[in-house]
Amino acid sequence: MEPAALAETAIPQTQLDKNRHTLNRERRHENWSMLRLTIPALLIVGVLMVAPLLWLLSMSFVDIEGNYGLGNYRLFFSEPVYVEIFLNTFKIALMVTVISVLMGYPVAYLMSILSAKWAGLMMLAVLVVLDLGTGSHFFMADHSAKKGPDQRDAVMAEPDRAAIDAGA
Repeated sequence: MEPAALAETAIPQTQLDKNRHTLNRERRHENWSMLRLTIPALLIVGVLMVAPLLWLLSMSFVDIEGNYGLGNYRLFFSEPVYVEIFLNTFKIALMVTVISVLMGYPVAYLMSILSAKWAGLMMLAVLVVLDLGTGSHFFMADHSAKKGPDQRDAVMAEPDRAAIDAGA
């Protein structure tokens, strides 16, 4: 088409502004609709995850006699073994996160470029591997629970609370 013919069929600026305004209004409406759809999921997460964590945090300030205070935190930081266990937990969590990312991203990329059929089969394979890992973990936990009291691993002894409270 010639440039002169295109100029004759051009859309007036007022129509373009009206269309832009309508599209923006529809986009805002869609965003609010999506937000309203996520509210039930957010409530479920809040009830099942955040509320127990807040309860656990509040209980960390209650000592063995039921009094509120920082005694549990003094006990925690006064025993090097507790701090070591705490740091080891975070080291393990960091290693698991890094390994998961290093393994997960290539798998996710591969699934994104495969056809729907092969991506579905790969997703099934990933889920089966995850399920097998979880099942074997439960089996090992159940197996260790069947040991007698004399065969279980030694449990760390309770620290001397009187000595800790006297030092505080």
